Amino acid sequence: MAKQSNLSSFAAELAQAIPYLARFSRAMLGQRSDPLSAGKITLPQYIALNVLGVKESIKMKDIARAMRISLPAVTGLVNRLVRMKMVKRSYDAKDRRVIYVVLTSLGKKTVESVTLGRRRVIEELFSDLSDKEREIYITIIRKVKKIVYEKSEKAKQ
Repeated sequence: MAKQSNLSSFAAELAQAIPYLARFSRAMLGQRSDPLSAGKITLPQYIALNVLGVKESIKMKDIARAMRISLPAVTGLVNRLVRMKMVKRSYDAKDRRVIYVVLTSLGKKTVESVTLGRRRVIEELFSDLSDKEREIYITIIRKVKKIVYEKSEKAKQ
């Protein structure tokens, strides 16, 4: 029973802390001029651009899988990014039904700008922690990320 009580206390304290962290992050990002903070792109658009930044080109269905959204939703998202000149489509030479999406130079610059802004906020937020405390934090985040991934995979089955 003590474990549940500790977990409950942890959840309550974390739930109270998260709004402060979010407010601080928004305030810090508000001082930055990256496209996400400035409202020029949405968070889903940034996530899609970030997924694309990992590979040279990627199939639409793979973007949908990586973002865990439907193919029609990815189509709309990619359409908006094409209009913004952040990505371009290319078609498979052997099968025109297969569509690849590629970052443009503007898309690459956008990902770099947002990523740099986020890193600066994180550095400022965690600058008062020791190396050991940051290592503990990132170890926990990795573990939570793995748990979330495993639970989402299990839910798909």
